[in-house]
Amino acid sequence: MNPGPHPNIQSFIATMKPDHLKLTALLLLCLSFLPKAECFSNERLNVLFIAVDDMRVELGCYGNTQAISPHIDALAKRGTLFTRAYCQQAVCNPSRASLLTGLRPSTLGIWNLQTHFRQVRKNIITLPQLFKNNGYFAQGIGKIFHNWRQDDFKGDRPSWSVPQVMHYNSHGRDKAQVQGKLPPNHAKTPRCEIRDVPDEAYFDGRIANLAVDALKELKDNKQPFFLAVGFWKPHAHFNAPKKYWDLYKRSDIQLPKNPDHPKNVPPIALHNGREINNAFKNRPAKVPTPKDAVALRHGYYAAISYVDRQVGKVIEELDRLDLAKNTVIVFWSDHGFHLGENGLWAKTSNFELDARVPLIIASPQHSANQRTNSLAELLDLYPTLVELCQLPRPNGLEGKSLVPVLNSPSKEVKPTAFTWHPRPAYPNNITGPEAMGYSMRTGRYRYTEWRQHPTAEVIAQELYDHEHDPLETHNRAYENENKSTIDELKVLLRKTHPQRIQSLYKFNMELKSFSVQKDLPDPFIKPDGTRLTKKSEWNQQRNYFRELLLYYQYGTIPQAPIDLKIELLSEREILDGQATLSNYRLHLNPYPNLKLQVGLTLPKGEGPFPVIIKNESRLGPHPPILKEIIQRGYALCEYVNADLDPDKKDTLGPAQAQFPDHDWGTLAVWAWGGIRTVDFLMTQKKIDQQKIIVTGHSRGGKTALLHGALDRRVALVNTNGSGAGGSGSYRAQGPRSETLELITQPKRFGYWFGPRFRSFADQESKLPFDQHFLAALIAPRALLATEAKKDLWASPSGTQETIRAAREIYNFFGASRKVGMVLREGKHNQNAEDWRSLLDFSDIVLRNKKDIPKERFYEEPFPDLPRKFSWKAPKG
Repeated sequence: MNPGPHPNIQSFIATMKPDHLKLTALLLLCLSFLPKAECFSNERLNVLFIAVDDMRVELGCYGNTQAISPHIDALAKRGTLFTRAYCQQAVCNPSRASLLTGLRPSTLGIWNLQTHFRQVRKNIITLPQLFKNNGYFAQGIGKIFHNWRQDDFKGDRPSWSVPQVMHYNSHGRDKAQVQGKLPPNHAKTPRCEIRDVPDEAYFDGRIANLAVDALKELKDNKQPFFLAVGFWKPHAHFNAPKKYWDLYKRSDIQLPKNPDHPKNVPPIALHNGREINNAFKNRPAKVPTPKDAVALRHGYYAAISYVDRQVGKVIEELDRLDLAKNTVIVFWSDHGFHLGENGLWAKTSNFELDARVPLIIASPQHSANQRTNSLAELLDLYPTLVELCQLPRPNGLEGKSLVPVLNSPSKEVKPTAFTWHPRPAYPNNITGPEAMGYSMRTGRYRYTEWRQHPTAEVIAQELYDHEHDPLETHNRAYENENKSTIDELKVLLRKTHPQRIQSLYKFNMELKSFSVQKDLPDPFIKPDGTRLTKKSEWNQQRNYFRELLLYYQYGTIPQAPIDLKIELLSEREILDGQATLSNYRLHLNPYPNLKLQVGLTLPKGEGPFPVIIKNESRLGPHPPILKEIIQRGYALCEYVNADLDPDKKDTLGPAQAQFPDHDWGTLAVWAWGGIRTVDFLMTQKKIDQQKIIVTGHSRGGKTALLHGALDRRVALVNTNGSGAGGSGSYRAQGPRSETLELITQPKRFGYWFGPRFRSFADQESKLPFDQHFLAALIAPRALLATEAKKDLWASPSGTQETIRAAREIYNFFGASRKVGMVLREGKHNQNAEDWRSLLDFSDIVLRNKKDIPKERFYEEPFPDLPRKFSWKAPKG
């Protein structure tokens, strides 16, 4: 409440004339509605900025009855608690970079752990830096910016008045430190540690003590302060001191009510939860058992109570020093966390549990014990503190001030909150993401679009109705009754994240404008004609190759199906009980005419097993050495490519009929089927998702090469006798070899390719690429070509030239041993010797086996043939 007029004003009023009294009364009435700090104090507000890591809204003040968090609960009573606050990406670096710069990760172009925001915005003014630049003493203790992956920066020195402390390390190095003998670890579960040690044994206890000491010093400082205190918990490992574990009974810890993947969820929305699951590879399902899950959840609660106590220490000292009356306290987490819900562990998703965060703002200018359902984003903290502390607002901030909500909790400042995340969940820093999930939370719904990156084509959608399904158990994006809702949500989403479906490059079909290149084109030449020099430029180059090859050679490829329904047709033991053969039908929803038969042969045992995918015109017969494949610990997956395209000229296959707006040829259809097969394998717990291999013979080899080039989940690509359109070069032709002109003839196999490819028949030298460009799309993943000496049609000498050129690309990545070629005696087939070579090469490059002869994969079968190129990989 605002106080009445100051007592000294009363005597002053008695001396005033009536007209002046009217004016003064009006003035006092206006003044009564101003916050008291603005009316009666010119003292500048301090800021205590408290961050925690990986904390979801598992707190007593958020209604959780298990979590013991009295200090954060007390903070909520003295401020405003935001029940629906959201991070901008559910992983540390992008989330913190966004909050501290006031820009969305999509604006910064940051989606990984490695990239520091000053690499993309060198001169940007961060939140603490703005305070420092405006006369504040800015100090950072603990983890505020991202930590140990950014050695060139180690935090952000320009943001602070004094160097940060305890800010640059890794969670794995937070080991208990005590004087004398270290007490034993009573935990039996991976990622957990229970030691009877004091709070200061771990990072957060020491951070709290440093923050207390800092407040004592700041008390005597004449400057206002911005003190950021970043705690490392409850991030895994779950190693809070034993007394915090003892606050809970293990028997009281509850398992999640929604342990399964949401119904109809697109596979791209899921992830492997490696932060937790990597420690449970010895479990039957390679994930925590129910008993493990209870222990992990116990550990998470203990970590919450541990960090809660550290937060309490800091605020208690603020109160003891009588600083709270003039200090804004902000409490936030960088993102949420999964503990087995939705079938997931850890973060890196767009689901509510990862996106939603605790947020509390306690301002001396505003009422205490407030709760608001107003949507908020961490992005909003920058403009909020700027307004509260009356600092000049920088241009370009993308968040909105939450001060109107602090004034009136029923007020709404925005209709939506946005989160995004890439796939893979942790993209390679060189090649970048394959897709981005753009997720939007409204008052009722969470709507997510998964878009191909960077073309922005929508490949999957999610819709969760929080009014009826707050646990997000059922994706309803493809139900007809929700179409109008989806249409409305699309409009809202695209106001902030526009969908720009267009080629990043301009291609043309005027062959007279193409220069003749008799030698193999240099893959390091960028579209602007300059030569690539750094690995950081490769992702853009890779995207260029993808569009180039699809436009001129294969035709455009449609989005993934919305949902994959798996129907088990049969299952039986084979090979005298050594393996199980299961036949499935994949229903590629919502397209009723698109079905794909898949056969999966699994060795007996728990796995996970590497898997070899082969495209076939029908299921069976199996490879000639199936028994050896199984005995060597590999699974075999075969899919019927003819289900999608029957491989007949003048015949429209079901896939092409379903997508008439796409001009893809048969090879692209089959490769798309291979990608869908990988989608299926991602649901199989006995499959090692890091060791997926694709192979094929002849036209199947051409398909395998394209599949591997388009699908980065594939770890090894093997082409066998694939010829032109496969691993054979168009420019380096052997005697009697397959040529571009021959395979694109309308009476032969022109339908294999997109409609523009035939234009280059007998003009191969004008092609702006050759097949080593597909190898460039695969690198630095593994590539093996297997050929036969008498298979002249497949041009083994042309394959050698492609592999020679590919090796230069692999050299660029320091991965030259991941590309190989084997030439055997014989003719055009994929025989047992070819399969054995594939298994050997896979054992070398994927399983790191040392007892297999390697050199045969790296010897040139035609060493005397002159090279058809002179360029080499850059040395950048």
